[in-house]
Amino acid sequence: MADRVPRISGAMRKTHSWLSADLFLDGSHFKYHQGAKAEPVLVAWGITTTGKPVLLHLAPGASESTDAWAGFLADMKSRGLRHRLLVVADGAPGIPSACEIELGQS
Repeated sequence: MADRVPRISGAMRKTHSWLSADLFLDGSHFKYHQGAKAEPVLVAWGITTTGKPVLLHLAPGASESTDAWAGFLADMKSRGLRHRLLVVADGAPGIPSACEIELGQS
């Protein structure tokens, strides 16, 4: 996976006319080492205009707090993310507030 990160990061710098206006955000918890506490990984998916999912951004997070998600979205914006018409999330409490901070009227 680490060998793909520069390609994913570089892809965010481009304008994607093939990307729909939807953004899917989710956090998953993984144990990086045996016996360690599970830590969140924040993930953003986009959908192409043909309906294919595309991984847009992946980053470790200290939590799924508003601050963590706002930093994640700020990083995406610095790489070219534009405002989304629809943001879909699983109910993590930090996502709506972070979207209001970083994406305004999405």
